[in-house]
Amino acid sequence: MSFLLTLLCCRQFLAAQVEFSVRAQLADRLVAQHQWQAVADLLGPVRERSADEDYNYGTALARLDRWDDAERAFDAGARLAPHDPRFPSELAGIAFTRRHYPEAAKLLRRAVRLSPQDKYADDF
Repeated sequence: MSFLLTLLCCRQFLAAQVEFSVRAQLADRLVAQHQWQAVADLLGPVRERSADEDYNYGTALARLDRWDDAERAFDAGARLAPHDPRFPSELAGIAFTRRHYPEAAKLLRRAVRLSPQDKYADDF
């Protein structure tokens, strides 16, 4: 009985991994094609996104001018990957768009600390 339970759990885990892999590849392809609404539709219903999925989802939402939702997606990604400079950079862009300049500056400083060679943050 224990073997069957283990087999069932492994099968469900593998199915979830395949689903994640296919979803991530599709999202990357849609981002490359600038299909922002399709990215939002694909990743919006996902309950547990990876940091990369949160980044793609947040980017799509920002491109659709859904600033609050984009901010939540980038915040979620930043919690999953606190050393990833993409998240403070994108959050800084949202803060700047909203004219929250001190917050934008603070986030940009964090992004530069995380990735001093990042041209985007440096040029910002």
